[in-house]
Amino acid sequence: TEWADPRRLVRDGAVGKVAFARLQSSHSGPAAMAWPADPTWFYQTGAGPLLDMGVYGIDRITALLGPARRVAAMSGLTAPVRRARGGPFDGLTINVTEDDNTLLLLDFGEAIFAVIDATFNVQASRTPELELFGTDGTLIVNRPGGARDGSGPIELFRLDAAPGMPGWISPAPVDALAREDRAVRYSRAVLVDHLADCITDGLAPVTGADRARHVLEIMLAAQTAAREARTVSLTTSFAMI
Repeated sequence: TEWADPRRLVRDGAVGKVAFARLQSSHSGPAAMAWPADPTWFYQTGAGPLLDMGVYGIDRITALLGPARRVAAMSGLTAPVRRARGGPFDGLTINVTEDDNTLLLLDFGEAIFAVIDATFNVQASRTPELELFGTDGTLIVNRPGGARDGSGPIELFRLDAAPGMPGWISPAPVDALAREDRAVRYSRAVLVDHLADCITDGLAPVTGADRARHVLEIMLAAQTAAREARTVSLTTSFAMI
């Protein structure tokens, strides 16, 4: 069971010293997804994919690696006009006033880095949510239900997968697969399910206000970093659970 948790895998050195990670935290944008309400506000100043989508990737990587120390970013506006496709607002023309294409580089110290995309320009992808590379292996976290070869939610490449042999293994036992099925079935409501588990079983929440504050600082610092073409140091932190 311990090997099912990516945080425990990293903490126990399953990939050796972490070097860098790649996270996809994007989609094609609400205007391209038959959004049930007017999607205009997603593309207006103060919104955009960094705050809408980038937050997920930043939350995931800080959960694995802890608080970041610095952030750099590049950001821009790819399409100044968008058109809603499908749904009740099909054909609606949207004038975009917020950057719709942002890439972040996080520095966690000790030469540990992470690259996160936050954009409304991913029309389709076959890449996993997370790839994490270390001196002794590689950790992959697939999207819920996204592993095309049946390998499961978590894949691990280790230099010592077998005596004297490197290779891929699936470290997720049956209970981890059951949790993935639950996440697919409940979608975002899995957060309510987790809250119920915390209340009824006394489990510790997987996140907290300190990490949420740190994630928010990263997003705001990324905007500054992109606008001013510099690296921004972060001031908030949190304790790893």
